[in-house]
This record gives sequence, structure tokens and C-alpha cells, in this order.
Amino acid sequence: MKTAIVFLVCIGVAAAQHGAGPAINTIGAGAAGGAAGGAAVGAPGAPAVPVNPYGPMVYGMGLNNRFAMPHNTYAVRHALTLINRYAPKKALVRIDADGETVITNRFGEEVELTDSFGNELFDY
Repeated sequence: MKTAIVFLVCIGVAAAQHGAGPAINTIGAGAAGGAAGGAAVGAPGAPAVPVNPYGPMVYGMGLNNRFAMPHNTYAVRHALTLINRYAPKKALVRIDADGETVITNRFGEEVELTDSFGNELFDY
């Protein structure tokens, strides 16, 4: 009995994922765009690529991941301000899946930014 219920649930999940419905793609759908405008965008029904709202200096598993813990947007913007002021083109901001914001170098190693007195600038 349990096997039958698990089997039916698996079939229901597979059917729900398969029949997602029509994709909403309005680029190239007008009279001037025609079929060529729609073909340049990609196949209809293809998922949209998520956009990074913070720019190219921010990366990580917690960015645009609906299964990750929500990150602190103030901390991300503060970290971006710090690296743009004190370490431009040398540091990045990583958002982990648990919502933690970390300043790293391009290799993913944590970087500690300090002021002239030796105090850490990004320490929450």
C-alpha cells in the first residue's frame, strides 16, 4: 500500500513538472519582430536566466537561489561599498547558501579589510 502511494506521488510530481504551461515571452512577438526576433531570443519555453541584482562583483550559492536562506541586502551593499573604496578589482563578495556575506579574493579565499588603525571594516 505504501509503495502504491509513493508511486502515485512520484507520478504526480513528474506530471506537474512536465506540464508547466506556456512560456511568457513577448520579445519578438510583435508584427515588426516576426519569427526572426523570437528565434534570436531562444527556444520558447526555455527558462529565463536569473539576473544578478548586485553586479559582477557578487557571486555565490545564495544569490538567486530560492532554496537558500535569505541574505542581508544591507550587508551585501555595505560590502560592495567597502571593496569599491578599499580594494577595487581585488576583492569580490560571496553570498553563501546559509545567507552569510563574505568578502573574498578571486580564488574564493576570505579577505579581511582593515583601516589604518587595524580595525576590521566588515565584521558583523
